[in-house]
Amino acid sequence: MPAFTSTPLTISWTSTGGTKAYLGVDTTDAQAEPFESVNPDSGSNQDIDYQCYDSHTYTLTVVGSDGSTASKTVTVSNIGDH
Repeated sequence: MPAFTSTPLTISWTSTGGTKAYLGVDTTDAQAEPFESVNPDSGSNQDIDYQCYDSHTYTLTVVGSDGSTASKTVTVSNIGDH
């Protein structure tokens, strides 16, 4: 089996009207299962070191002033270390 290569992962976003925002891993509701709280307006998380052979989902959930939520989920796959 080839040597495992850790890959830095950056997730960036822009939103308007949010009062809170959360980044979640392997969830579709980052508010319910947050990895961490993040800036609701815009930001970039560069602290994720992708060290997995498997695919994982990353979700950003933004909470509005009325409590409504909007989420976006992406799936990241490691295709180089199999």
